[in-house]
Amino acid sequence: MEQELKLTAINPFAVAEQVLGKKVKWDELEDQEESLAGVFNVPKEELFAHDSVIINPMLSAKGELLTREKAQTQLKTYLEAKTVKKLTLKTRSIKQIALKDISSKTINAVFLESVKSAKNTEWNPANTVWLDKGDYFEDVAELTDPVQGSLADCYYISALCSVAWSRPYAIINATSPSRNGNEDSPLHQVPFYNTKGTIENVVVGEAVPCSSSTKNILYASSADSGEIWPAVMEKAYAKWKTGNTTDKPNFLSIEYGDCVEACRQLIGGTKTYKYTSDMTASQIATFVRSNSLSRRTFNPMVAWTPSRQPSGCDYAKAHIVANHAYSILGWVSSNNSYYIVLRNPWGTYHGVLDCLSGSYSGMLNNNWHCFTYGRNGVFAMKVDTFKKYFSGLGVVK
Repeated sequence: MEQELKLTAINPFAVAEQVLGKKVKWDELEDQEESLAGVFNVPKEELFAHDSVIINPMLSAKGELLTREKAQTQLKTYLEAKTVKKLTLKTRSIKQIALKDISSKTINAVFLESVKSAKNTEWNPANTVWLDKGDYFEDVAELTDPVQGSLADCYYISALCSVAWSRPYAIINATSPSRNGNEDSPLHQVPFYNTKGTIENVVVGEAVPCSSSTKNILYASSADSGEIWPAVMEKAYAKWKTGNTTDKPNFLSIEYGDCVEACRQLIGGTKTYKYTSDMTASQIATFVRSNSLSRRTFNPMVAWTPSRQPSGCDYAKAHIVANHAYSILGWVSSNNSYYIVLRNPWGTYHGVLDCLSGSYSGMLNNNWHCFTYGRNGVFAMKVDTFKKYFSGLGVVK
């Protein structure tokens, strides 16, 4: 019997942008890790460690799930201790904010006020405004579109990416204009599959939570500027999970969850979990290949890491995140070895240990789509290393 996953990693790059009050092109920085660590005034080795309090504030030192109140206290204590030390870090690309502001701004970015979350109550936390930030689609749904925000829903964003890649028209056809909407105030009807496999439709508008000061989207966004389908899909999911009757559901209700189950909720079907400890590297490669065509997955596939790094692993050096969900895009072979192609839903911070350079191509709708490794969170990791660093992978079909 599979165990329900509770993956909790947030996107520290999104948190940093809220602290800084501006968007940053992280992949273009000379040393994105050093720059990011400078925003929080912590060494990058600590920021990306398997027990990082900033990336996984909801986990205890033992890897147990904390309440929001305890997690907030843990993060506050950690940041204040680092601020007092006044570490000196080189931040050539990002101007560091005042040390005294780091703690409060980071905590506010991660832990918004819960407010009331009754089914007929709008969620309006302090310092937040609901805005329509663009067009639903600028183009067809693409795997690199969804970018996780400062919400612990990596499991859902990775599922969105996997579905957008393996079955893009499931995303396009999933949302239909509501007959009650209009050009100025569009509404979308989004279907989700309940535990019985029955479709439940949710109608939402395009306004999503934004910072009242910067007007930037707080949570999921799209890598395509002006496109908001990932944000609206995240909002629809929050409304469905809470049963909220308003158009302003509490997003905090979807923090931590199961990436395989999220894929099933998006497209229906049957889910399968595989655990790397029970498989050889060859069996892992065969499993991914059996759900792929022309090296691209045709069934949504995801992978996840354990809450604490296994013995002999170094997540910080490998650029792998603990208790985090990733999309599986397909596979490639090089020098008689198989590699699993993955994407980090942060849209950056790709794996670097035993990973290929160059680019990945997959056939989609009779066209080859090419993605550069090390951009938009995409990387190809040797299957032996994948087995060591990841705890499981799953598919829905």
